[in-house]
Amino acid sequence: MELFFEGEEKKYAMDRVVDQLRKRFGQKAIFYAGSMAGGTFFERADYVGGHKGKSE
Repeated sequence: MELFFEGEEKKYAMDRVVDQLRKRFGQKAIFYAGSMAGGTFFERADYVGGHKGKSE
């Protein structure tokens, strides 16, 4: 019995790679294209937990 279907395996592998890139190069190093048009990804990426505030 397989834990994942073939398509889900590929998505899971891609998500792991994205997580590794973000950990190494920062949150804004890679993002999904859906985050671009009309989104607030870049504005909110520098916030603490998605909210304005100071990081300690």
